[in-house]
Amino acid sequence: MKFRLLVLLLPVVISFTSCKHDYVPKPNAYFQPDLPQHSYKEYDNPICPCTFDIPTYSVVEQEKHFFDEKPEHPCWLDVRLPGFNATIFLSYKNIKNRNDFERVIADTYKLTFKHSQKADFIDEELIENPKHNTFGYQFDVGGDAASSTQFFLTDSLHHYIRGALYFHSTPNIDSVSPSLDYLKKDIDHLISSLQWR
Repeated sequence: MKFRLLVLLLPVVISFTSCKHDYVPKPNAYFQPDLPQHSYKEYDNPICPCTFDIPTYSVVEQEKHFFDEKPEHPCWLDVRLPGFNATIFLSYKNIKNRNDFERVIADTYKLTFKHSQKADFIDEELIENPKHNTFGYQFDVGGDAASSTQFFLTDSLHHYIRGALYFHSTPNIDSVSPSLDYLKKDIDHLISSLQWR
């Protein structure tokens, strides 16, 4: 009889003594990718009037179609980053004259600032590399924008290349932040290594 009473009272006693702390729900957690070491290989293909370094884990594919049309230049490339479910889209354009140069720069700003609807901010940083005769801007697009990092490089006379990083998932800066921080270093390396032919 004492054993039965103990079995019946034990859960009641435990329930009163065990709940001394308020319950706090855990925040959402996101997958932490296994990030490889930064290492690079030169991309040197005759279809492009420039060379640059890409991550060794990346795969480069030539863009064959642009909205059911042929791209303006053969050097439209997709630098696929399979471990990150992301792609750096590169598009090269020949500059023929001053009007052409002004048009491609205006198009770049127009495309970048389309993201301002979803972006918390858009910071731009000047890129100058006199050694390789390149300059341009890198754009850091904050928040849940489709493309978090974009850039363009030019010699202002003949060459222009634009790059944009896209993740192939619904934009959520909280979930892609570790990958984005890692990939920004690879993009910075690509930018600093680019040389015109």
